[in-house]
Amino acid sequence: MFGASHHSVNHKESQMNENEISRIIVESAIEAHRVLGGSGLLESVYEEAIAFEIRQRGLIVERQLPVPIIYKGAV
Repeated sequence: MFGASHHSVNHKESQMNENEISRIIVESAIEAHRVLGGSGLLESVYEEAIAFEIRQRGLIVERQLPVPIIYKGAV
């Protein structure tokens, strides 16, 4: 759903490491869970709420990007 590369991300004109990015993502997920509740809604509802929370914290969010994988020899 969400992710960041192994490179630092520009956040409010400062460089962030993976731990700082992860902290923002976890805090965002906790806030979305607190507001929406723990179950009963579609995954897309939680995804939208978490993306909103992450953006509110100053990060750029890209959702549902294709991820190339090799599975049983096929791409």
